[in-house]
Amino acid sequence: MHRRLSVLMILAVTAALGRPTAGAERLPHLDPERLEWSRIELRASKLTVTARSAVEIHRQSASGAIARWLRPPTEQPIMPNGDDVVRVGLQSAVLGKLSELELWLDPVTAGAFQRIQLETGKKVRHHRHRSLRFTAGGVFNATHRATEETVDRPYREWDLSETFEAYPDRLPPGTVVSEPSGLFYLLAAGDLDRPGASLSTYVFSKGRVMKVDLTVWETTSIKVGYTEVSSTGSREVKGRQEVMRILLAGRALGEGGSNRDFEFLGLRGDVEIYLERTRRIPVLITGDIRYVGKGKVRLQRVDLD
Repeated sequence: MHRRLSVLMILAVTAALGRPTAGAERLPHLDPERLEWSRIELRASKLTVTARSAVEIHRQSASGAIARWLRPPTEQPIMPNGDDVVRVGLQSAVLGKLSELELWLDPVTAGAFQRIQLETGKKVRHHRHRSLRFTAGGVFNATHRATEETVDRPYREWDLSETFEAYPDRLPPGTVVSEPSGLFYLLAAGDLDRPGASLSTYVFSKGRVMKVDLTVWETTSIKVGYTEVSSTGSREVKGRQEVMRILLAGRALGEGGSNRDFEFLGLRGDVEIYLERTRRIPVLITGDIRYVGKGKVRLQRVDLD
């Protein structure tokens, strides 16, 4: 089990990153000690389409992570204050398109430092490498895109474009901003252990800042079937399991913001997550799939920490 972060470290991180300030909302109460799994494998099927994903979460030294992060030419990037950061890895495959994503977070607030994503596929336009570096005032975006001439070369030889997306004025000053993949960490480390419990966070997604509310609606039981792997071996988990039904409701800031703007793992609208109570493992995720309708993502395997 990872060592518990002290109250002094929490205060130091909060102060160093300039939060909270007047007008900022209360930060989620996250405890890295709650994290009891290190990897999950998920599968979704709808009609003739199957999508597979794998999520990994682990602690990493800040110094090792920083060496891979962007240095924006003008904006001051957010930097970690402690010795460790949280790394979230997300790999997915659907319809011949592959995605490999890495995200680094603050272990106490889930604030994002940097995201890197490499996308490839059958067509040249599917090949893209995007790096997002989070700053106090917005997100610096460096995107490499392949052409017919460069698609077989390393991404650093692809065409590069750089932009900066400033946060909207209505975002409370000093607000911590995360990224959708970071919600896996919030679910594992957040104080969501009883009906009525809730927390809110902000995420940067597709060029927009969104407010996401996570609320435990009820405790229920659902049918599951997955493999559980630990240091002592593996076992098949089948039958009905007690879970917490959690609603993720996201809405973009600004005029015309809608819950249809929010996406999590390819699911849109009001996403529901069914979380195994003891180890906070997402065993089922439901939501709408664009042009298809209701979709379900089911747990196939979990590796315990």
